[in-house]
Amino acid sequence: NLGHTLGHCLEAVSQFRWSHGFCVGLGILFAAYISFQKKYIASSEYEKIYMDFSFLHETLKPSQHKYFINAVRYLLHDKKRIKDEIEFIIFDRNLIVRVKSLKIREIELYWNKYCVQIIELQKRQSK
Repeated sequence: NLGHTLGHCLEAVSQFRWSHGFCVGLGILFAAYISFQKKYIASSEYEKIYMDFSFLHETLKPSQHKYFINAVRYLLHDKKRIKDEIEFIIFDRNLIVRVKSLKIREIELYWNKYCVQIIELQKRQSK
């Protein structure tokens, strides 16, 4: 279920206008981002995943950014939620996937940083 936790949030916030595969792909990118930020994987491992999936960012339109940014609030309804934590699938060394219990607030903070980076990258690329 790699990428599915956030993928389902993206599907819900877009009112299912975005495909399951698109949303799960973005979820995989975000799992890689968290894994890199928490130093579970090396920058070279993150870059490999990013290069494989970054085309998904290019399909996001500026009018869709509000969906993208607000998706994380749907974590509160996730079936894997236990109090203020969620069982989140991330990458570990050698890109092995693992289940880690992460605080929802921590995921929100990483998501906000991730969204800012993606939106800024799109702005630079559109110039």
